[in-house]
Amino acid sequence: MTDRLAQLPAWTQPAVRRARILAAPFHKLITEFSKFGIVGLIALVIDIGLFNLLMYAGPGGFFADRPITAKVVSVVVATTASYFLNRAWTFSDRARTGVVREYVLFFVLNGIALLIALGVLWFSHYALGLTSALADNISANVVGLALGTLFRFWAYRKWVFPEVDPLDQVGEIDIPEPATALHITGQATGVGAARANELKSDFTSHPPSPDPESLDGILLGDGVGAHDPESANRSRR
Repeated sequence: MTDRLAQLPAWTQPAVRRARILAAPFHKLITEFSKFGIVGLIALVIDIGLFNLLMYAGPGGFFADRPITAKVVSVVVATTASYFLNRAWTFSDRARTGVVREYVLFFVLNGIALLIALGVLWFSHYALGLTSALADNISANVVGLALGTLFRFWAYRKWVFPEVDPLDQVGEIDIPEPATALHITGQATGVGAARANELKSDFTSHPPSPDPESLDGILLGDGVGAHDPESANRSRR
């Protein structure tokens, strides 16, 4: 990309660079919407092609006398193809929540988009009284289709293929148990072991008094010798 920018005239490079900076946050959105549109066109070709194949292929057509059934089959096949293409290509870097859940939700959202298109057609035809063929096509196949498409794109990104949670990519972090700096059992260990053992021996043979001004008294508290006057006098001597 830098090489392409260098090939442009010098006076256009600052403007192109600024345009790229401004468009960077929308790059992923534009890319996804472009792929989404391509998948939609593929699904439309499958829908129309399969419908006509079921209706008119062969001597009498597979469903020549059952156009509703033919349309249901073509819509289901086209929607299924759209789901897998969007999953594998359009939203390939998004979270996966299970094929069954995604597939069912995908069909539900497509049904809502169809209701949006039908609602626009109903409003135009019955509420506004625009009953011409041109008005019906504009309301159903232009306005209604556009609103339904925008809804499906937004809904797919939000519910069917949501963004990956950054915390899910980190994984679990093992935190080791805090190590004990000094473990005292029968004998002290580590730094100052000799001094600690010496103090322990003094405490055992000559328990100190609970004199608050004495460090020994603070350490011992109300322990052994705290209420022994003879031991306290011996400690003062």
